[in-house]
Amino acid sequence: MKLTTATVETNGHSKKPLEHLTTDKPVIKIPTQIVKRDGRIVPFDTERIQKAMDKCFQSIRITPKTPTSELAHQAVNVVAAKYDLPTVEGVQDIVEMVLQAAGEYEAAKSYILYRAEHAKMREIRPVPPEVKAAFAESDQYFPTQLQKFQFYDKYSRFNYELGRRETWLETVTRAVNFLREISEDKLPAEDYERLRQGILEMKVMPSMRLLAMAGPAARRNNIAIYNCSYLPVDSIDSFVEALIISMSGCGVGYSVERQYVEQMPRIQRQSGEKRPRYVIEDTSEGWAEAVRHGLETWFAGEDVEFDYSEVRPAGAPLRTKGGRASGPEPLRKMLNFARERILARQGGFMTTLDAHDIMCAVGSAAVSGGVRRTAMISLFDYDDNEMRHCKDGDFWHSNSQRWNANNSAVWPNRELSQQEVTRFVLDMVESGRGEPGIFNRRAAVANQPMRRIPADFGTNPCVTGETLVAVADGRGRVTMRELVEDGKDVDVFTVKDGELVIRTMRHPRKTGTQSPVYRVTFADGTHMRVTPNHKFVLKDGTVKQAIELAPNDALTSLKVYAYRKQGLPQTEKVPYGDEKSYRMLQFGHYRKSEHRFIYQHHTGERIDGNDYHIHHLDFDGRNNSLDNLELVTAQEHAHIHRERMIGENNPVHNMTDEWREALSEATTGLANGNAKAVTNEALHQIIANYILALGYVPTLKQYQQFAKENDLPMTFSSYRQAYFGGSVLEALYKIAAENGLEITAREAKLREKTDLPIKFIDNEAYVIKHCEVCGDPFEVRFNRREQACCSRSCATTLQHTQRESSEWGSLIQEARTRNHDDVRTLQIAVYNDLMYELGRHPLKVEWQARCRAEGISPEVSRVSSPFRYWQDLQEAATAENHRVTCVEFDGYEDVYTGTVDDTHTYFAIGQEAVDTKGRTEMRYVLNVQCGEIILRPMQFCNLTSAVARAEDT
Repeated sequence: MKLTTATVETNGHSKKPLEHLTTDKPVIKIPTQIVKRDGRIVPFDTERIQKAMDKCFQSIRITPKTPTSELAHQAVNVVAAKYDLPTVEGVQDIVEMVLQAAGEYEAAKSYILYRAEHAKMREIRPVPPEVKAAFAESDQYFPTQLQKFQFYDKYSRFNYELGRRETWLETVTRAVNFLREISEDKLPAEDYERLRQGILEMKVMPSMRLLAMAGPAARRNNIAIYNCSYLPVDSIDSFVEALIISMSGCGVGYSVERQYVEQMPRIQRQSGEKRPRYVIEDTSEGWAEAVRHGLETWFAGEDVEFDYSEVRPAGAPLRTKGGRASGPEPLRKMLNFARERILARQGGFMTTLDAHDIMCAVGSAAVSGGVRRTAMISLFDYDDNEMRHCKDGDFWHSNSQRWNANNSAVWPNRELSQQEVTRFVLDMVESGRGEPGIFNRRAAVANQPMRRIPADFGTNPCVTGETLVAVADGRGRVTMRELVEDGKDVDVFTVKDGELVIRTMRHPRKTGTQSPVYRVTFADGTHMRVTPNHKFVLKDGTVKQAIELAPNDALTSLKVYAYRKQGLPQTEKVPYGDEKSYRMLQFGHYRKSEHRFIYQHHTGERIDGNDYHIHHLDFDGRNNSLDNLELVTAQEHAHIHRERMIGENNPVHNMTDEWREALSEATTGLANGNAKAVTNEALHQIIANYILALGYVPTLKQYQQFAKENDLPMTFSSYRQAYFGGSVLEALYKIAAENGLEITAREAKLREKTDLPIKFIDNEAYVIKHCEVCGDPFEVRFNRREQACCSRSCATTLQHTQRESSEWGSLIQEARTRNHDDVRTLQIAVYNDLMYELGRHPLKVEWQARCRAEGISPEVSRVSSPFRYWQDLQEAATAENHRVTCVEFDGYEDVYTGTVDDTHTYFAIGQEAVDTKGRTEMRYVLNVQCGEIILRPMQFCNLTSAVARAEDT
């Protein structure tokens, strides 16, 4: 009899086919394959079950009460319901059960005896001599039977070609050959042989994960050779990474501290929208992408059904990784669990316990090859009571997934009281399991070797939300909190090789909740509130953390003040917020209008003198956005601003159409002396060819670089905007669409946040960057776009480069030596020393007296003097005077950071400053951030010990 469709009994009357069930629910299907005792997989033949039953009844000469065809049918139904990929032993167990359930006890007894007899025969079956010899040769290397057992149980892989497990000799050879392969034979052959012999004799050991996974498994995914890893749970990526890592057999340490979990987005309320059915691929990466798709869908307020039909059945051998497949059920259970937790929080945010439970559920789904169980460690805030008590009582009845992780509380940086310590230890005792453990991050950081000092375990140098950042996108200053809420990459002012430059700050983000902060106060009355490990650049170029700053330390600073034009080159300084003002940048003795500096940075056109001007298209001198700036000749600018052209008296409001047309003709298009000599039609074709060559829509910065190299307009004046239908960016989108490269709404939304090229891989957004160390291009996920390096080796190089502050200082000092007069510098230093000592601006006579006492020229009025006027000296001194007066603890605040391309520094301050005449201005200090270096989070490790013996030295 050949059965083709599994059925179930319905009240003893009929058999109901199960083919109609959907694939997102458990489905009963007739298995097509079965696993033999030697591991081979062969076709599953249902007729063999009936034949076995027939032989059984014939051997005892009994006629069955129920036909063997019906008994076989029942056995097949049970097999189909229980297994996707049955084993011979499992099927025989079911046959015994069916015979007993049918009351055929004699037949069941005979069948059991038959199985036992054949089991004995298998045991005494002779082992081939060559197999005996292979295993005997390896036995000499095992000092104890326990070591031998552990090897064959955990590390010996099944060799399908030989039909048996590896010997110790074969495993070591496989591991050393893999090391030789990845090292590209860089060592002499005798070194590899010496290494092989040392491992064979157990005098030295590599990573034990390497022994198990060297070869195809490690070649496919190098995570498989690591023992443990660490990551913060701060995004959906964390759950995806945890699944990939766990399925590779690597342990996962993770943190659900509030500073990380609170970075997760709000969970949208369910909208009723359902995404297309998602078919899960039968790979580790396919499972991970299913988790990502599910979490993103549920966070977005939508729903999705999964199709598990492609996932191999439970028990199927994993030929590359080793072990056997778990089947789709663990993944199904985990996704259902995550969905329930997320939907329960719709309209709100995920809690730390939610994040912990979903991570544990991920671990349950990821038992590697059915052999290596998931190993997890969870870190949480010491005052998180939900996490502290999550393993209290009989938690496993409703939350068995929590067994997967050992939990440890992260103690705060402050000292705990005796009562707090006692209460915590009592919780550990009362739990009956010694949990939660204790993780003292401060001690871990304090005891780490010097080479790891920048590797702060899961924390970054940060500032508080009210900190004002000197942005270079035309807005002047923006609080760090606003930058984070905006979520966009932003241009900022920074320093490279001692000169003021513009670079892009990537991914402004919240990095801590209620973190300890310190107030750094300066001699001019301004201050900054930062984390204790936040770093500043001193005037001599060295770098200090906030808690290392000492009184009178002078920091590198940038002064920005507002001015009005009094007829060029004359200007008048005014309060920073003056509505009819422009902004001036002053870095040391370098001074330039902000709008000229920004235009020059983006276009590469150096603008000195008064032959050319930068015109603000909206007549607002404070709006220095590149789109608002246009290069015109001095004559054209004068024509535009003739007599009261600013504010309500602007005669443009009374212009006749004829006047507008005449003015337009006088200054528009190629009639403009600054216009690029390319027609709109030709430019349209050039841009189209450029986009087609790229194969995607370029960013604004990409186009501007292309335009700069090819002498094309970087911005569009009004006559070009009229032709192209908008700005440069709008023209790029339009021309791309004309050539079949229209961007999606999703990509357009992402482009609002960054100027980096965007690429979609398997429907996931990546940005394309260039490594700051080796220069090679690399792709990184959009929400990790602050990453500066392509690899950990490059990150390590960057880390050590950043730590060489003496080298950085020498570069800045060399630049100062080239650009500053010694006497001028000394006069400023005396003024600032007095200001620090007196707590106020010094009088001129006080300053002169100190100069004479120190042998410095006190002259400020001669033509040859560094300063012609006392006021000039005051302005120059305050521009460079950020002397520290005190550093003190200032409570707990949410903290933020951003990652700046190339320089990893940015200018910021906590408040406005006031000059000697009561006018407000901005005096920023140079801050260092290193959050882009991949350090403790997202890294792997293997525990290693070195034993130096007498014969080795």
